[in-house]
Amino acid sequence: MKVVAAFENLYVTSERALLSSDESYPLVPYFHEAAYKSVANASNLLQQRGLPSYGHCTFSTPTVLGSFQTLVDWVTTGVKPVS
Repeated sequence: MKVVAAFENLYVTSERALLSSDESYPLVPYFHEAAYKSVANASNLLQQRGLPSYGHCTFSTPTVLGSFQTLVDWVTTGVKPVS
């Protein structure tokens, strides 16, 4: 699969927590998330979540701020959030 090959060539593990959010009804195929996870090699540092919305990066301000707070809490406490 071309996507996985691209991720394998371009992805560098940052050794930092990453919270990835995607719309549940995406215009961009969700299989990219699975491909990304397959090459992340640091699943303890990657949390992916689907959000109930439609579009491409159409997150509301409260959703963005809530996700950022979730990331801050994760980094601060060391407790990985649920998806």
